[in-house]
Amino acid sequence: MNGRVDRDGEPTEVAQELVQPRVLGLKQRIADYTSLTKPRIMTMSLLTVWGSMSVSVAVDAGHWPSHVLIAATLIGVALAVAAGGALNCFLEREHDALMIRTAQRPLPAGRLRPWEALTFGTVLWIVSYFLLYFLVNPLTAYLTMLAFGSYVGLYTPMKRRSPWCTVVGAIPGALPPLIGSTAILDRIDPVGLALFAILFVWQIPHFLSFAILRRDEYAQAGMPMMPVVCGPRRTIHAIVLGVVILIPLSFLPVALMDAGRAYVILAAVLDGLFLIHAIRGLVEETNAVWCRSFFQFSIIYLGLLFTSLVIGAT
Repeated sequence: MNGRVDRDGEPTEVAQELVQPRVLGLKQRIADYTSLTKPRIMTMSLLTVWGSMSVSVAVDAGHWPSHVLIAATLIGVALAVAAGGALNCFLEREHDALMIRTAQRPLPAGRLRPWEALTFGTVLWIVSYFLLYFLVNPLTAYLTMLAFGSYVGLYTPMKRRSPWCTVVGAIPGALPPLIGSTAILDRIDPVGLALFAILFVWQIPHFLSFAILRRDEYAQAGMPMMPVVCGPRRTIHAIVLGVVILIPLSFLPVALMDAGRAYVILAAVLDGLFLIHAIRGLVEETNAVWCRSFFQFSIIYLGLLFTSLVIGAT
């Protein structure tokens, strides 16, 4: 039993005991580094980039560019989002340790060291910039770095200082559609700006509903989110206002391009349901059920709106 393999070449029990922790350790590190990249945010960003690229092709370009440019755009944006997520985790590691939702992230849990997240995020950021600059175009690289810089340099520190961080954080979150548009057209286009505006305003009610749900955790961590500073009731008023502003913005693509009758009908239905759902927060007791329901519907709203726009433009 002291050897590493038996006569048939199979690992012995001793060898298995030595290998298994190494395999589990490698899997855990891969999972932790993946967690730093914030995969959900990355997925949403890439979907909006792809959607705006599809719309820009249909509206103006007329045909898809090279596969190299498409791949470079998606990979470059993915790397930038991953870099922003890693550096966000690095900067917020002490505050993350104070909240139940984030206490088990790799840095506050001690599974990764701060320098590992800092190095990981910095390398991804540099690679992203040069990839977009040389294989896509400089404008797309600049906009992506604007999104990265405003997320890491503005939104992240503002979360500990002002409830206006939600508005500031909506800027990098809304830039992916504009980035996708410039990747195809190499210029700022009105349709790309319209998609930016839609996504910018959509994020306000989307995030505020989640912030109400996690209000106690944000307060414990010393983060002055709007529900902490102003209370849930005023926050719901801001949610309703955001949805009201979003409604006319959702019809900008109709004025700027041939979005199609299906988009017009679906946008009207989604806007109505979104507004009704928001108003329910005013007339019903604010609780976790409403917050979760509204938050989930906001994701459905954006997904269907972008999907119908892409289909209508093609």
